[in-house]
Amino acid sequence: MRVKIKRSIKEGPKEITPFELSNTQDKIAKQIEEFYAKKKQHSGIEEIDEWNGYELRKIVGKYDNTYRWFLYDNGEPKLFVKFSGYGDPQGLQINNIRKTEGGFYASDFYKFLMEQEDINPNGILYSDSQQTPAGKAIWDKLATDPDVEVEDLGRVLRAKFKAEKS
Repeated sequence: MRVKIKRSIKEGPKEITPFELSNTQDKIAKQIEEFYAKKKQHSGIEEIDEWNGYELRKIVGKYDNTYRWFLYDNGEPKLFVKFSGYGDPQGLQINNIRKTEGGFYASDFYKFLMEQEDINPNGILYSDSQQTPAGKAIWDKLATDPDVEVEDLGRVLRAKFKAEKS
């Protein structure tokens, strides 16, 4: 008797196509502005901070404990990232990101998120289960960082700082 075995192997996050709106730098900046205006009006309390010379605006959702952080350079939108708690061990999961070109790498901002002990005590970052090619490029760059270890968990990727060598 011959038995047929069906295998469904899933490696890494599923790739999705880039969003129609996000195909030019002007449109990405406009989208970041729209996200900011909407979330500031309808979400939690905003906190202003600084990261590498950029203004960091933080908004936490009133009802869903989802974080939305924005970077601005002299009033110009540079980055939007939405993330929430996720996983075992607990970390932060990137749900959405938009970044304009130049100035810094999004992977450096991801490392900053890994260092935020008040909201990420385990220092772990998870990818979303679906990624655009630009999102995949961020994780590919993060994986080449000598201080970071990126592991493929099947549906998502997990990043954490490498253990110090003794």
